[in-house]
Amino acid sequence: MKAATVPIVIFLVIVALIAVISLGRGGGDAAEVETVNNLIPTPSKTGPHPSASFDSTEHVFGTMHQGQEGEHSFIVTNEGEAPLQLVARQEDTTCQCTVGSVGKNGLAPGESTEITLTWKIKSALAKFHHSAKLRTNDPNQPTVVLHIKGKVGKLLRIRPHTEWPTGAMPDGEEVTLTGTLHSEIVDAFEITEIESNSEHVGAAWKVIPKNELSKLIDLEENKMLPPGSTPQKQEITEPRCGYDVTVTVKPTIEVGPFRKTLTIHTDVKDAETLTLHIYGNRAGPMEFFAKAGTRWFDKFMVADLGRFKASEGKKGGLMLYIKKHDGQPVEVVPDSIVTEPSFIKCTVTRDEEFKSQDRDRFDVNFEVPAGTPVKAFNRDKYATVQIKTTHPDAKEMLFKLYFNSY
Repeated sequence: MKAATVPIVIFLVIVALIAVISLGRGGGDAAEVETVNNLIPTPSKTGPHPSASFDSTEHVFGTMHQGQEGEHSFIVTNEGEAPLQLVARQEDTTCQCTVGSVGKNGLAPGESTEITLTWKIKSALAKFHHSAKLRTNDPNQPTVVLHIKGKVGKLLRIRPHTEWPTGAMPDGEEVTLTGTLHSEIVDAFEITEIESNSEHVGAAWKVIPKNELSKLIDLEENKMLPPGSTPQKQEITEPRCGYDVTVTVKPTIEVGPFRKTLTIHTDVKDAETLTLHIYGNRAGPMEFFAKAGTRWFDKFMVADLGRFKASEGKKGGLMLYIKKHDGQPVEVVPDSIVTEPSFIKCTVTRDEEFKSQDRDRFDVNFEVPAGTPVKAFNRDKYATVQIKTTHPDAKEMLFKLYFNSY
């Protein structure tokens, strides 16, 4: 007689697995079955007994990506002489479970049914392992655990990360940055475009040969460890295909700190558009030195006025040297100075007494007037000063201003 189908549903909602178990059951005469402790089946004391035989108790799905769903069916056959009862209890798992009834007769001798688990990957952790526990009235297998295992990979992954610094750019020199873009899920994909929001920043890419993909694993495994520490074995999802990406920053990029964006477009289905940030600073043909009351951090193009009372205000300044262009003096464009916030005052005047064949000197003076609002400007939120010049390689320059008024 063909088995009817009665569902048992298990919802594994912890972290990364949602499992649904559906079971069929057979008809036939019922043997005496004792059920105790909230529906835990126990074998008959006198027999006959069922015998649960599973085609497997473990499924390894390979590699899936975050958000992806999967399904696998296990087959159980009753090879014993009495009906087989199967029960999945919420308290037997590390998840919340809703269990349907399998009826009194259970799975008849000789009959088989499917136990289907479906799951959704919710965690980005590389190793995935969850399980569903079944209770039976088979005296030789009172508990059977079904396992779902595999690895979680990224549809697309940028290395070393999505923030690429240039540092302080040498005057007149192009800066090149390199990294990779790879997939741990698909066997091949194309970069259709890398879109830049700046004419001074561009990108090129080329396919990484299959036999060189292992270098990406080496980069992950050989991260620097603290002195005296012991390397720990970690789960790494192997790359399946990828590209070397080269970013070029031209020496014509604006003077001062900059942050540019590259948007990477691919043909990978369901993959999010990736954004790569390129940042740094360029001094260009200019050189700054701090005056009294100011600290200058050349690497970050930052002038720091320190801490002062808002009721008293603060003055500071810099000496600015600009290389001449083709021997011609450089001028600051009149009325081109812009400060943010606008209550900061800034003036730039040429030092007429400074004589040099190859550069000009300017006095840059700024002031936070007395009585202005209490403010704190630092690396997370900073004030800015922007100046325009007639130098073709430094038409605009911008530096940051830090201070803490109270």
